[in-house]
This record gives sequence, C-alpha cells and structure tokens, in this order.
Amino acid sequence: MAENIFLSPPSYGEVKDTLTKGRIKGVGWSGTKIGAIKCLRTKWAEENKPEKLGLREAKQAIENLMAEIDGDPPPWPNGWKLSRGLYPVTVRLGETAELSLDDWELQVLTEMGRIGLEEAGRILDLVTVIKAWTEGKQIGVIDETE
Repeated sequence: MAENIFLSPPSYGEVKDTLTKGRIKGVGWSGTKIGAIKCLRTKWAEENKPEKLGLREAKQAIENLMAEIDGDPPPWPNGWKLSRGLYPVTVRLGETAELSLDDWELQVLTEMGRIGLEEAGRILDLVTVIKAWTEGKQIGVIDETE
C-alpha cells in the first residue's frame, strides 16, 4: 500500500499551480502533467535531501491530484497521494519524542492528568492551528484580553 507524499504548504501550492495553470475546465489538462511531475520531484528533492522521489510515485500522486481537482475518483486509490503537511513535531511531555500531529493529540490526552486540563487545551488548540495551516487555511489570532 502506498503512502502520502508530504510537502510543505508552499511547495504543495507550487506543484498544484504548475498542474492547474494549463487546465481547461471540462476539456482537459493541456500537457501540464509532465511539468507537475517534474516540479513535484524537484520540490521533494529540495525538502528531503538526499532522498529522491521515484517517477512512478510522482506520477500516481499527480494523477490522483488531477482526479481530486476534477472531483473524480482517484485512478490509483491505493497509490501515492500528494499532501500538504509537516514532518513529525518534537514534543516534550516528560520525554522528548517526534510525533505526528495525530499522535501528538493522543499523547496530550494521555498526559492530561499530569500536565493539567488548561495546558492540554492550549496544546490541542495549537495542534488545531497547525492542522489548519497545513490545509492552507487562513490563520488568525484572537486576543481575549480586549
């Protein structure tokens, strides 16, 4: 089973822009797939030195992204998918560990009795903000002192 290919949000946006710049809605993609595959492999190499992304993985990820944009089922349902994301986050709750955001939430809930309800709530709020940022959403700050 394939996995997600995680890129930083700016790199993900660049790959998606490369793919969609020649798209004609309802007509086709006008030859942008090859450029998007090249862009994906370049961005992956920049963010994951020295590791390289294979052509098959990049092709499946781009074709799945094309289907997602068109609202079609993915041609590679068990294939590679392109995702905006962060790499594991270092968390210090007693011990230092690298965790995914989902694992981080679970760890905070597990340690809530030790760290306290208020601090657990603050950390979970932070995880929610990071998840929203990775999805490309606008992030704001609410000042509750006013």
